[in-house]
Amino acid sequence: MIEPMTKYTFLVHGEEFGEFLNGLYRLGILNIEAKEANITTYNTEIEQYINTLHHVINQLSKVTPDEDSVHDSTPQTKSAETLVNRYLYLESRVRENEIKIQNLENAIRATQPWGRFDKARLEALIEAGLFVKFYSCHEKEFRNEWQEQYIVEIISSDGPILYFIVIHTSEPDIQANAYSIPESTVHQLQEEKHQLERENHEAQLEIGNISMNLPKIRELLHEKAKEQEFAAAMQKSDKALEGKIHILRGFIPSNQKDKLNILIQKHYAVSIDSNVKPDDQPPVILKNNRFARLYESIAGLYSLPNYGELDLTPFFAPFFMMFFGFCLGDAGYGLVLILATYILQSHIKPELRKFLVLARYLGFATVLFGIITGTFFGINLVENTPSWLLPLRSVMITSNQAFNLALGLGFIQILFGLIIQAVNKIMQFGYKYSVTPLAWIILLLSIADLTLTRQTGIYAQYGAYISIVAILFFNDPDAALPARIGKGIWQLYGITGFIGDLLSYIRLFALGISSAILGLVINDIAGRMNDIPYIGWALFFIFLVVGHGANLLIASLGAFVHPLRLTFVEFYKNAGFTGGGKSYEPFGRKQVSET
Repeated sequence: MIEPMTKYTFLVHGEEFGEFLNGLYRLGILNIEAKEANITTYNTEIEQYINTLHHVINQLSKVTPDEDSVHDSTPQTKSAETLVNRYLYLESRVRENEIKIQNLENAIRATQPWGRFDKARLEALIEAGLFVKFYSCHEKEFRNEWQEQYIVEIISSDGPILYFIVIHTSEPDIQANAYSIPESTVHQLQEEKHQLERENHEAQLEIGNISMNLPKIRELLHEKAKEQEFAAAMQKSDKALEGKIHILRGFIPSNQKDKLNILIQKHYAVSIDSNVKPDDQPPVILKNNRFARLYESIAGLYSLPNYGELDLTPFFAPFFMMFFGFCLGDAGYGLVLILATYILQSHIKPELRKFLVLARYLGFATVLFGIITGTFFGINLVENTPSWLLPLRSVMITSNQAFNLALGLGFIQILFGLIIQAVNKIMQFGYKYSVTPLAWIILLLSIADLTLTRQTGIYAQYGAYISIVAILFFNDPDAALPARIGKGIWQLYGITGFIGDLLSYIRLFALGISSAILGLVINDIAGRMNDIPYIGWALFFIFLVVGHGANLLIASLGAFVHPLRLTFVEFYKNAGFTGGGKSYEPFGRKQVSET
């Protein structure tokens, strides 16, 4: 269900408004009504700074300071802003140095063949009128006559490549790769590289010192997030009487009125409260029992319900659990899921444990449907029932019965969705708007009886006729009669949509049977491996574990996605789900992610 909300309008004197906002922030129950507002330079700057803090915290959280190398105690006395600025400088410097080091490494590789030389002397020879050239070529291309014509000194070789220097009174005529005189020797470049590496090492030590002040930087993040909330609240308020009065609007849960009234009296604020209408677009708080709350995160993948309609979470939750178990459909896999949830329970964050509980429920459903369909780690228990499982043989069903069960569950969910649609329309618009969904229920039941069960005879025909008339005349109670009939004819054509929806539930059977077949194939291949001499038993065990593990992962993904599709498409459509609700985000309770 959806928590009832109350709309408030506050009129506060300008001098009291800041303190009033502080009180609202501490209270943390008012969802301030959004309005279009200009984005100020301040808001942009604080948003950018908060993003910078997220980046700094994320990077520093990866740093493990070397306790033995902590040599600077000054970060402990510096402000968080100073530490952040210093980190950003060091990060930029390290990045620049890394680029320079990469360039130096390339230069070292290019200069390495020329060894140690004195560039000043070479330049002096050039100034004296001599030509000094650096060359390289393949040893097969090197000509001995070059050594007779010029002063040639072979400096080094790299495999078949020769590197040499030529000195002559005129420009030599040598067909080889020519190079400019390197700006620095390899030793100079290496020393420059080592200097940059030492700078980066010192910077990393200082970053390690700064990382020990993460709590201080996290506190700064929360302060800036609070500033951002206050700035947004100021923008969402209106001003009257030349700015002397601030007008603020928002919504609170109706059961929190007493807390707010105390704050209003303290600051002498004028408040006007009123019942919420769907047109006010109030925020939505889902209020469900412990079981249905597990499925709220699944409902959130699509959309929150509109404030004026029913929350479908508690209604689709049992179906989703059954459909998951039907799709996975192996009792052994269900036991693995249940066991995994208990093993992981103490190893994950408390806020994530609800997902383990959800997975445990899905595991129980898988065990149940695995027993019904007679599948245990790919073993067909329907055809090969052990003696100790004979009491359960009566509840196991064949493939044909599983096919019919999938269609039956789909038919029930479609009818259930139409019932919810009727209730929703009664709540939102009145009884006359619920006639059409109720007529569809009777029409579908009548068709099912006429074609399959044949239990009510002529009464099913009467029910079908009455339903058709109701759809023709009550599909849009506010429209004129000709328009109603036209819309009714079009709606009756929609019977094909119900047939398509029903056939969609065959996927439950298809996924369940495919998972069972894959498990059977894995067992068959593993059995053949067991016949291999000496190592067969090891291959048998490894293939069973890997094969069933992969099948479990793939089948679990399909068992989650396809019930999701049946819920959001078939069920939500037949239930008349509108959606578009906004989540409840009270001022002062904004969750600040630190990474």
